[in-house]
Amino acid sequence: MRKTLFIATIVLIAVSCGRKGQQAQATAEPASTPAAALRAQFPMPEIPILVEDGEARLDYTAAHYWDAFLADEASFTTDSLHVGGLVNDAFEKAMGTFATVLNMLPVEKAAGYVSALFPKVRQSGIFTPFTKCLSRYLYDPNSPTRNEDLWLPYVSALAECEELSPEERHSYAFEAEMCSLNRTGTIAADFSFTDTKGHQRTLHGIKAEYTLLIFGNPGCHACQEIVMNMESDERLSSMVSSGRLVVVDIYIDNEIDEWKAHTSDYPSSWLNGFDHNYIIRRDRIYNVRAIPSLYLLDRDKRILLKDAPEDRLFDKLTTL
Repeated sequence: MRKTLFIATIVLIAVSCGRKGQQAQATAEPASTPAAALRAQFPMPEIPILVEDGEARLDYTAAHYWDAFLADEASFTTDSLHVGGLVNDAFEKAMGTFATVLNMLPVEKAAGYVSALFPKVRQSGIFTPFTKCLSRYLYDPNSPTRNEDLWLPYVSALAECEELSPEERHSYAFEAEMCSLNRTGTIAADFSFTDTKGHQRTLHGIKAEYTLLIFGNPGCHACQEIVMNMESDERLSSMVSSGRLVVVDIYIDNEIDEWKAHTSDYPSSWLNGFDHNYIIRRDRIYNVRAIPSLYLLDRDKRILLKDAPEDRLFDKLTTL
């Protein structure tokens, strides 16, 4: 029940906040823009009364989120300031809500909705701005809603889209290849590394119920925030000290002396090392696009979270 109420509350808050911002932006438009060509707000899906369960309502929202918007987008203005009648800021907020809802669903189901969305968007007049905005929310390494597993079905379709140039399709095909690496639910690629004592180890050789794999850098501010959050949480600290959770922090660049100078920045209970073969960067066995990059693995090194934003990681850790 608590989870159901939480989900329903998140959806309602996201919708109401988005509407408030959209209305404020709409009133700020130049008088020369025809009023009939603009929307006052994003047309959220109307959930049937019979769909009462919180998770079912969330599921319905994701499945039908863009239906009304795409049905009549051609009747509204799309230019440098608007997308389908919404000013850019309002459209961004609508996309942010959509990405948030997707990330609250099982990845297979959410990916299915993204896949089904592509042909509808492809036939619309907002294909380009929609694609760019969705990419910012699902693939940009700085996005708090990034999720390569959800961007994969869309970018895979882009790679085969005949309306795009060969160069664009080639670029999207590379993105799709990178997103296909180490997908959620698959076994994480193994690699060897050298730890702070000079011993060579492998990722799959680590025995623990859970493994938190961090690709980090010396002096990384965000990495230090993770250290502080882990150490300040008694439950997580207990999981590490008991060996139930092993934190593996791996340096993947080649300034090893710099890495050695900062090894004291990390807790002694963590397993710190560097990629002595430089295989992660060279052979791209992981798609590390920004630092830190966080992966949560189970006992069999199956991926539970892939390149997860910190908030999503800590939310997941509290449920273990």
